[in-house]
Amino acid sequence: MKILCSISTKNRYDVLPMAMQSIVNQTRRPDEFVLYDDNDKPIDIRSIPACLYLLQMFDAKGIKWHVEVGSKAGQHHNHQRANLAKGFDAIWRLDDDCVAEPNVLARLAHQLEGKVGAVGGSIIVPPMPTTWLPDASSSIDRLDKPNEQWFPIRETHEVDHLHCSFLYRPGIVNYDVRLSKKAHREETMFTYALKLAGYKILVTPCITWHLRAMTGGIRSDNDIKDYEHDEWIFQKWLEFKKSGKTLYILNGGLGDNYMFLQAIKPKPKSVVATCYPDLFKGMGIEIISIADAWNITNVESHNIYGWCGQNDWKGHLIDAYKEFYEDINLSRK
Repeated sequence: MKILCSISTKNRYDVLPMAMQSIVNQTRRPDEFVLYDDNDKPIDIRSIPACLYLLQMFDAKGIKWHVEVGSKAGQHHNHQRANLAKGFDAIWRLDDDCVAEPNVLARLAHQLEGKVGAVGGSIIVPPMPTTWLPDASSSIDRLDKPNEQWFPIRETHEVDHLHCSFLYRPGIVNYDVRLSKKAHREETMFTYALKLAGYKILVTPCITWHLRAMTGGIRSDNDIKDYEHDEWIFQKWLEFKKSGKTLYILNGGLGDNYMFLQAIKPKPKSVVATCYPDLFKGMGIEIISIADAWNITNVESHNIYGWCGQNDWKGHLIDAYKEFYEDINLSRK
């Protein structure tokens, strides 16, 4: 299994070396490390002595590394870049203020087999909790409760979603880039989408310490409107997911819509977003506008030409639509 470790960092050069050192000290090392630098005033991290020494340790231990300029639109944009990276079987996403104990990646990788789409461990803010809250939950229907990952995980079991840091299979679902720079709910949406796509989501005993840096990252400012914006998107997204409907977004020309209809026959519980509603009259399906589709999901994640480019598609557009919606199951993301 080839593993990429991905960190997105913003204004936390002070705690970043601790996260990097925890990567170097893993008993099961990642094959490659990428740092997305979202800092307001980015610098060459080799000018920071601790980072320079750690990068030299990466070299010594055979961990390839590179630094990329971040999008400055939020860490979910950077994690989506890692999600689309070619040549990796798994992505270990780690926050820049997290410190993983040495056995974490080995424990996570051991569980990522078969139909497991993502696996996480305990994400604990020091000091260690002295009691386990009996109502802690990782159910998508109990988001009002403390997340069970905030406590020591006792045994491996299935959950609905994961928090903060985890190992996952890339390129199956997408991070929702409609979210604000705070990216509130982004991990929940990403991992629950994997579950809806037919993959198991697990937690397993291992500990990553979450230092919860008081500045930088999502705490670079205190704009509450970002959280309100993201929560609205999340609730609309979750409402549609629970409806059991299948969404098709045809944000193309008339010819693209005709190609789609030759590839896919929408079923009664389908919702089709299109600029050409007359083509779908009499099919007994729900028709919405492209603008309304933005309230449900990121419309660009249904871009057939973007998918063709990413997958070096050489075949007919009709067959591309079949792959796009049936095999890859993009309509459920």
